[in-house]
Amino acid sequence: MAPSSMSGLKNLHRPLSDKKALLYFIGLMYPVTISASLYYCFKGPSHHFHVKHRNRINIMEKSEDIQKKRRHIIEEVLNAYNSRPTRQTEHVYDTNATFEDPLIYMSNKNAITAMIHGLPILTREFKTDSDEVEHYENAIVIKHNVTFQVSAMYRDSFRCTQFLILNEENDKIVKHVDMWNDRELFEFHGAEKVVKFINGNWISRLIFGIPS
Repeated sequence: MAPSSMSGLKNLHRPLSDKKALLYFIGLMYPVTISASLYYCFKGPSHHFHVKHRNRINIMEKSEDIQKKRRHIIEEVLNAYNSRPTRQTEHVYDTNATFEDPLIYMSNKNAITAMIHGLPILTREFKTDSDEVEHYENAIVIKHNVTFQVSAMYRDSFRCTQFLILNEENDKIVKHVDMWNDRELFEFHGAEKVVKFINGNWISRLIFGIPS
């Protein structure tokens, strides 16, 4: 007969599977990570963004072809940020392009396309002003004020920096980082990427839909 101290072992729960343990971990980390990311944008110790490891260039010294391609990229990105995307807007992004801001991380062009065409439907107002552009080797920086309104309840405006890294082979965007309040994004050993990946590739796709 088993000792009385062992009799309760039959009622112990089975250990969590790796999959469930991961889901529980993400569930616990989700509100903490998103809150920290937003805090760093507006109140936290995050530094203002500065381009590193790239030399600034005078675009007027480059060929007319390069100037034309960069003008096109800038125009289409600003079209997206002013709720007037065209059929060309999504095509300034490379097939495997990524987009990241304090809330989401998107890892392919389809997700980015859905966001581009979905934002004008979800927001009553989305526009920019005071646009400033800086050119770097295989990169473009756009600094501007972004104003947005969701329904009749919430309207806000703050300074943003768009950091666009270009594929030198086809002059398309391979990485787009949107930094709110001109501050570098919050990072915590990659945990923030997991949470923002869920927002950008699952939740956002449900909200914005899948582009045809």
